[in-house]
Amino acid sequence: MKKYIIVKPNCRELANHLWNYMSIYAYGLETEARVYNPAFFEWHRYFNLRGRKMCIRKMLLSLYGSYLIRVRARCVQLTLGITTYLPPTKPLIGVNTCETTYFIGWHFRNPVGLERHRDALITAFMPKERMLKKIEDVLTTPHGKRLIGVHLRQQPYKGFLDGDFIVPISRTRRIVEEYLREQKLDVKDVALIVVSDKNIGSETFGSFTTYVSREDEVINLFLLSKCSIVIGSNSTFANLAAWFGNVPHIVVLNESVDWDYYRNRQKYFENKYATFAQ
Repeated sequence: MKKYIIVKPNCRELANHLWNYMSIYAYGLETEARVYNPAFFEWHRYFNLRGRKMCIRKMLLSLYGSYLIRVRARCVQLTLGITTYLPPTKPLIGVNTCETTYFIGWHFRNPVGLERHRDALITAFMPKERMLKKIEDVLTTPHGKRLIGVHLRQQPYKGFLDGDFIVPISRTRRIVEEYLREQKLDVKDVALIVVSDKNIGSETFGSFTTYVSREDEVINLFLLSKCSIVIGSNSTFANLAAWFGNVPHIVVLNESVDWDYYRNRQKYFENKYATFAQ
């Protein structure tokens, strides 16, 4: 019996889309189901996923999924507002026997599946060659230096929980300086690749060699992934960049950084401080 998974994420931001899509995609690999995500249509031109003709087919399958839901035939609908973990991370009861599963929402996560199927996911969600060329062009600028990715997120947090998640840029700079001391690195040995939703200049980080990206969000995501570490906001964007690069994500907080927690971390790991990516 062929199995189909149809995704309707109900979210707008790229990183939320990708975390959700990749988690469900890994579940599809685990259960040998085909995954269709019509909502990803606008980003397909950036990635190695199949092209626009396939997207049209996916849109038709989405309508088919909606029909199945209405008639309640051979379809399970998962509409969730809380984080739900998918196999192989955690079991889903009563779903594997269904021909069509319709996932609605963007809170699906699958950390075990993401790690188990990392190579397949990297291949499927790798940017197209023209995007990679632009990324490599940027990375040649700070030649010979260790790259530190810095992600600054300000705007979306202004109206959220009274702005409790806003971390001043000056605080982020101090954390970068603390990281250098922890690693016994000199300022002249590193370069910062900065991605910010606020218009800033390279002088923001003082004597650091700094490149502030003005590129689109896809290029910015993979620019950060090429760095040796990502130091950035508590966000799905910074955490996803670290996942693609298989490097640690040091979450920027207003509180003191627990450097003992990060010590000797060389690869991506499930970070307890990255609460928006869990």
